[in-house]
This record gives sequence, structure tokens and C-alpha cells, in this order.
Amino acid sequence: MTKPTKFDEYKEIYKQLRLPASRIRTIMKSSPDLEKMSSPEALYLMTKITEMFIAKLAQLAYEGSTKIPITLEYKHICEIVHNNSDYHFLKEIVPKKITYRRFKEIMEKEQLIANESDTSEDVTDNNSNDEEEEIKIVPQARNKTYGAKKK
Repeated sequence: MTKPTKFDEYKEIYKQLRLPASRIRTIMKSSPDLEKMSSPEALYLMTKITEMFIAKLAQLAYEGSTKIPITLEYKHICEIVHNNSDYHFLKEIVPKKITYRRFKEIMEKEQLIANESDTSEDVTDNNSNDEEEEIKIVPQARNKTYGAKKK
């Protein structure tokens, strides 16, 4: 028979949770700040808090939905994340959806801007080279015999 672990004592409590506690434990172990929190109480609390967070986010998205019958969609959650400052930390995880055509337009604009900046850098580089050449030429112009052909 296997020796019961400290987590076995909490199996009944974990059954009340909607999210799998083992997944939350894996996520907690991957974080250097939380890897030392291995107590079953901490795992239960983190799982419960995660459930509450997801429920609150879903509730806000549901309330913001204007369609009847109300169907919660990705765009509703995205709106909450991008318009509510409490959820701004999720902006990179929940990006706004765009069509392929819009993505292509954005990429073309960025490429044009990059090309223009490369061109302006070339012009700047050319100007700086000209200035260097001018600096080199100026001392030569002072010396009348330098570079002049002797007859």
C-alpha cells in the first residue's frame, strides 16, 4: 500500500473545485516566486482564486454583450481586457482579433515606414560622409601647393 500524501487528505475539498488543482500546481511550480508554496492549503486557495478571477472576467464580458440571446465570445473578453484598466496586464495574452486583410495592411505600412527610415538613415549617413570629406578637403585647400601639378 502506498503512503498517503498530504494532498490525499484534501481530495474531498479539491472535488469542489472546477479547475484541476494539478494544473494549478504545475503553473505554481513553474514560477520562481511560487515554487516554495507547496502546501495543500495554498494550492486550494490559488485554484479557488483563479476560478473566481475567470468567473469575474466572464461576468463582465457577459454583461457587456449586446447580442440576444447572449453568447459569450472571444471579442467580449477582449473588449474587457483592452478597455478595463484592471485587466491591462492581459493585453498580450488576449490580443484583439484582426482579419488577414487588415494584418496585411498593417505589415505593409510598417514595411513602408521601415524603408523610409532606412532611406533617411542613408541620407543622414551620406551627409555625414560629405561633412567628413569636406573636413578633409578644407585643409588641402589652404595649402596651395598640395596636390598641384608642377610645371
